[in-house]
Amino acid sequence: MKYLLIAAMLTCNFVFAQEPTDTAALIREFSKVMSFTSQPYLYYTTTTKMSAEPIIESMDTLHVKGEFYKHNTEIYSNNTREEMYLQDSLMIEINNDRKTIWIRKVDVATKDNLNLLPMNTKEMLDNFKKNYIISKSKISQEVSRLNFEGRKPEYSTSPTTTFIKVEYSEKTYLPKFIEIIIELKQPADEEMIEAIKAEGLDESKLVKTIDGIKQVFRKQLVRIDFTSIDNDKEKTAKIPSYKTRVEFDTKLMEFTGKGPYRDYEITTTF
Repeated sequence: MKYLLIAAMLTCNFVFAQEPTDTAALIREFSKVMSFTSQPYLYYTTTTKMSAEPIIESMDTLHVKGEFYKHNTEIYSNNTREEMYLQDSLMIEINNDRKTIWIRKVDVATKDNLNLLPMNTKEMLDNFKKNYIISKSKISQEVSRLNFEGRKPEYSTSPTTTFIKVEYSEKTYLPKFIEIIIELKQPADEEMIEAIKAEGLDESKLVKTIDGIKQVFRKQLVRIDFTSIDNDKEKTAKIPSYKTRVEFDTKLMEFTGKGPYRDYEITTTF
């Protein structure tokens, strides 16, 4: 499963107030917001948008709807282009663009550790605490936002900076959206400009003059909007089954696709 990442820009002009920073408290608040992913029964829909400035290739832009079910140990996710089923000790991944189906066996330990939005693990929280400057902004009486700005070590030469924002309800602590911006900015000498031209890229789009210095400048953004978050057991019991996509042929002793999936290439790893 490919995870589209999270995040944020710097505090915007419409923010009402910037609250005093208490990193430990903000990490706890972030953990509380993301705890919705660990509930045993969970349903939500998403809209994922990807964009870039400047746009270099078609993959720089994306707009897809998604759906997620978790019913105890069973999981299903769908973003139209890809589907994932975690059921009956199997992980089944379907790629509708490539017309492929991968089937793997999954043990109980792997199931327990699987998190399709792995933002609330101890390792991830420690990473945020160590590598980001964190602040909180009040957007309205009922909505707040956590802002993460990537730290750079004193002698770092990395040209990229990551900004994350997580907007959520103060009443329910459920996320409204998660957004990430990765910003690239570095001085552009003649050698670099020639390399850009050699790649067939438009120099005028990638190279900007900032403070009198020519610099390569690019932003990439991913934003995930959450809607219809629900922990109702009856709703999650309606989780789609992989058996509508594939079946096990007892004569051939192999999986085969059903209906429109009959022509998909199936790979099993066991």
